[in-house]
Amino acid sequence: MIEDFFIWCSGAKKQILDECPIEKGKFVGIGMAVFFVSILSMISSSFFITYAFARKDSSDLSFNIQWEYIACGVLWGVIIFTLDRNIVATIRKTGNFKDEIKKAYPRIFLAFFIGIVVSTPLEMKFFEKEITQKVEEEIRKEQIRQNKEQVIPIENQILSVKSQIKENTSLRDSAYQNALAEKNGNGLTGIKKYGPKAKEWESKSFKYGDLVDSLNSDLIRLNASLMNAQSGISIDSLYAAGVIQKYDGAEARVKALYSLSGFHFVITLLFVALEILPLMVKLMIPRGPYDEILDRKEYEIYIEQKRIISDKNSEINKLLEEISQMTKLKSDTRIAIQKTKLDAEIKANEVLLNDIAQKQANLAKIAVKKWYDTELGKLKQDTQYQYAKTKNIINSVYAQKISDVFWKQKGAVDKIEYYFRNGSLTDNELLYFENDQVNKGKWNYNKIKDEVEIDLHGNRLNYSISELTQDKLTLTDKINNDILQFEKV
Repeated sequence: MIEDFFIWCSGAKKQILDECPIEKGKFVGIGMAVFFVSILSMISSSFFITYAFARKDSSDLSFNIQWEYIACGVLWGVIIFTLDRNIVATIRKTGNFKDEIKKAYPRIFLAFFIGIVVSTPLEMKFFEKEITQKVEEEIRKEQIRQNKEQVIPIENQILSVKSQIKENTSLRDSAYQNALAEKNGNGLTGIKKYGPKAKEWESKSFKYGDLVDSLNSDLIRLNASLMNAQSGISIDSLYAAGVIQKYDGAEARVKALYSLSGFHFVITLLFVALEILPLMVKLMIPRGPYDEILDRKEYEIYIEQKRIISDKNSEINKLLEEISQMTKLKSDTRIAIQKTKLDAEIKANEVLLNDIAQKQANLAKIAVKKWYDTELGKLKQDTQYQYAKTKNIINSVYAQKISDVFWKQKGAVDKIEYYFRNGSLTDNELLYFENDQVNKGKWNYNKIKDEVEIDLHGNRLNYSISELTQDKLTLTDKINNDILQFEKV
């Protein structure tokens, strides 16, 4: 049970480890490292939140730890555990150490950062006494700096009063000595008696004495003010005034920690090493059976998903093919219906077309006879003109022979048929059949150049008539010299 828990902590797959039990010890060790680092993270976070939010009543370092702080610590421990587990689990053994290090570099950096975050609150607990002294001293120095403007004037006044006391004391003593000399006859008068001069010096001595007493009173008062100002900056007074509690926060303690000697960095490196240890162990151990089985199973899943995708694609293609066949069937049916209607229309008009063709032939004979009679006389006068007129009549006959006949293109891959309706020289209707699907266009006959112009699908092409018999038609493309051969259906 415990072994399975630590295997889960390492991010390994228990089902795969069951196939290679020899690998279990390796992942159990990695999982234990991940788990216990998260426990340390939980304790560390609880200490840190206590520093940040718990209220200290005095300098005895006593804290009122509440269950909310512990709950936050547990949450932080779970977050660190999740990060460490994912960091270790995402490292894949490929057998190429350089490639593994390159992929693990961001994870190592993250683990290093987590190690510092975890270690700092614990270091704050280990060096709590030193940090507290450092914080108190820094706060006291700050208070002294802030009270400097108040203390300096008092000190200056004390120096001034002391100077005045010294000066007036000297004057008092000098006046007393002069008064005593007058009484003894050693003064300026030389008379040994208590005379006016002696009384004058004695009066001055009393005056200077009263001034000295007054200055001493001022000095006592100023010294008391100075002591009061300085006594308010002691550690105990700062605690009593709540100043230290106000400024003794997490930031101040972290700053005090990193201002200590470098010994605390040893503990930082220890926790960083513990944080990176699972990742480094995962990198240093050789590729084993677990990694081979994991790659195989992932590849099997990959192939299975590819097969499923292929089957789905086949189903979709089959469905699309069925839809295409149904569409084609509907199209063929529609074309067959249209062709049936067209055949019925052509058959119904066949007699009329034949009659029109016969009458057109008769008219052509009459026209030829008339032309012959009219032009016979002109032939003797202008042979060249007569040749051009003869060619135009022949071309008109060509146009009549092309029209109203189904012409099937020879050599085409698809079944292609042309039907040239009417028979006039311009604006005739063209029916184009490709695999029994009909399209409409236009065709014109150029009697001068003996050409057929076909306008179909928006493309206009000119063909010269190379051959025209009752059953055959050959057209030559004027641009590409492509030859289209037709036979009468």
